[in-house]
Parts: sequence; structure tokens; C-alpha cells
Amino acid sequence: MKNLRSPLTALLLAFAMVIGFLSAAAPADAVVNTGKIIPSPSPTFSGNTLWSVSCVSSTWCMSAGMSSASGVLIHFDGTTAVEVPSPNSNHDVRLFGVSCASDTHCIAVGTRNRELAAGVETHILEFDGTNWSVATSPNVGSGDNFLSSVSCTSSTSCVAVGFYYSDNGPRTTPAQPLAMTWDGDDWTIVDVFPTGSGDNKLNSVSCTSATSCIAVGEYNSDIEPYSAASQTLAMTWNGSIWTTANPPNTNSGDNILTSVSCTSATSCVAVGEYNDGSNLQALALKWEGGSWSSISAPPGTGDSSLSSVSCVSSTVCVAVGESLTESDLIPLMATWDGTNWTVFAAPTSPDGGGYSYGISCSSENSCLVAGQVGWPSQNLLIELTETAPPPTTTTTTSPEPLAPSFTG
Repeated sequence: MKNLRSPLTALLLAFAMVIGFLSAAAPADAVVNTGKIIPSPSPTFSGNTLWSVSCVSSTWCMSAGMSSASGVLIHFDGTTAVEVPSPNSNHDVRLFGVSCASDTHCIAVGTRNRELAAGVETHILEFDGTNWSVATSPNVGSGDNFLSSVSCTSSTSCVAVGFYYSDNGPRTTPAQPLAMTWDGDDWTIVDVFPTGSGDNKLNSVSCTSATSCIAVGEYNSDIEPYSAASQTLAMTWNGSIWTTANPPNTNSGDNILTSVSCTSATSCVAVGEYNDGSNLQALALKWEGGSWSSISAPPGTGDSSLSSVSCVSSTVCVAVGESLTESDLIPLMATWDGTNWTVFAAPTSPDGGGYSYGISCSSENSCLVAGQVGWPSQNLLIELTETAPPPTTTTTTSPEPLAPSFTG
């Protein structure tokens, strides 16, 4: 199984009273618990994958990915998914992350082939509410540079992360963490110091303000191909410097964080996978402002992994991934209430279960999932919503007619 790369809970109670009868909706947290596949365009016959999605509301989402050798952007209006013209250059483009601060400002990040040299370099697109345009994006050195994730809190404040090499392969030097900031005019690379002497890769970032971000990923004491196990990596950004946050590892096998979502400087959830020696298992961690701690992860079947998580409060998060058995690829989707995960049934396409790579929730009862399905691979979008439980009716009888009375 491949390593996968990204409001307060409402309690509603309605009362309707008539003499002798009481009918009320069963109290329940209004969180997503069902999904449906949204027909989405796949520009080419094969090689279609949506890696990331960002939702401003239930009727405005932007997803980003790739199709063969081109970057792809798809807009969802709550009903229909439509491809948006992308200003791709005439060399290979792959978009791995997207973040929208509003419906008039988004940033998409990824890589493209270098125009006059070997290797790949960073690639950034900016959306102004009408059109996408290519932004000038910096690189470190002349080796391969990758941007895997971006998080924007306003049109003038974004942070993008990834990793870079000092060579173009085959690899003889370790991957180094890469981070850059956007101030509304320019992208600027900021220093990130690696953990250990091997590969350091930042896979995801989540910001709640210009001075509060968390980035997660993995590090190794070796370079690929690894002879040692990968370990979890997390860093905090205070607007000036990055600091290693030392997340825990579940065991001595591979531990990788693929996604993080924060709702405040003291509340984040990160997900990924670890190897227990026999199978991959879903991994989940919680940040409470001073330290990381392990939390139970939703159970899967066979090899299991969580690819992405989106939180709308400290007690409402939704994570997506998959379980892989010898014969089936089973989508894994679950909600977090601050204490426990609850797995719910995910829709499957006629082409199979598919891979869920990104999720974005605009509220506790509205999320959009992005990924790919089938072979040759096609784009996948899944809308998650909340299905209210059926009302319960309690009948009371009185021995004789009484005037209406109301009790709390």
C-alpha cells in the first residue's frame, strides 16, 4: 500500500407539543455521516488525480491535482464540479496543495519541470476570484524542489511547505525541509532546520493566523532507499522561526504524518500511518499547544492509512483514508468528537473504492473529499453531509382531560 500524501458542534433539539403527544428529534451531534460521489471531469484518459481540496462553504470548493503532465483545478458549487482553466506552462505541472481564504483568493502549490535544466522546481498559482495566474516562486539551489501543502488565513498571509534536494537524482544527499511565506506581494523562503542527518519531508501545514502554523511530515536517519525506519516530524511557526515540536511515534517501525488540521494555536489533529511489523495502521495525534500526544485512530481492515484530516473545532474533525485487503480497497472515513473516532460507511464507485487524498470541511455537516479512482485513474470527488436521525414519538395519556401543562 502506498504512503498517502491533505464551528462548534451544534446540538439541535426541536420540540412540538400537543395535548397528549410529544414529538422531538433525537438529540445528536450534527456531523457528517454519509456521502455521495460527485461526477467530476477527468481531462485525460489516464493519470488523473486530485490531491487536495479547500472549501469556503458548502457551495464553494476548489480542488487541485494533475492529469497526465498538467495541473488540474476543479470547482464545486454544491451541485456540479467543473474544470477551471489553469495557466499551465509548457512543461510538466503537478499540483499537490490548495488553500482558499475566501472565494476571491486561493493559492495552489506543487512542482513543474525546470525549463532549461534537469529536475523539478516549485510551482505556485494564485486565484483572484476570476482567473488563475502563475506566481513567481523561489527555490533552494538547483536541485529538485517540491511544495506539498499550503495554508492561507487571508489574501496576504499564506505558508507553503515541502522539501528539496541539493541534487536531481539519483539521490546522494538527504531531503531538506522547505517552507516559504506569502505577504500578498512576494513569496519568501524561511529557514527550517532539519531533524537528524537524513531525509526531512514536510507533507502538510495548517495555519490559524500569520503567527501560528503547524507543519507535519517525516524524517529518517538515512536517505532513500531507507535502511532505517521513518519517524514523525512536526514543527511550529510563530511568524518568525520554525521550532521542532517532537511528536510521539507508535513503535519502532515507520511512522509518517500525512496531514494536519488546526482550529487554534492550541488545538490540532494530525493523521498518517505506522507499520506495526505486519501491516500499516492508521495513526492519529493531538496537539494541545504545548505537546503532542497519541490518540486512538479509527480501525481499518488489513493495511490502513489516513491521508487527510479537516477540523472545524476541537471536538469536530473528519479524517479520510483507506484500508487495503488482499482483494479489496475499502474507503476509511471517520469523525472525531474530541475523545473517540466514529467510522461511517463511505460511498464506492463502480470502478472500485478509490483513494481519498484530501478533505476540507466548511462546517461540521459539510465536507468535500478529493482523490482518484479506477484504472486508468480518474478524478474522484465525494460530498459528505449529515443525515438527521428519524424523529422519535412518545405517546402519553392522561386518565382524564387536563389543561395543557409544560415542564422543563
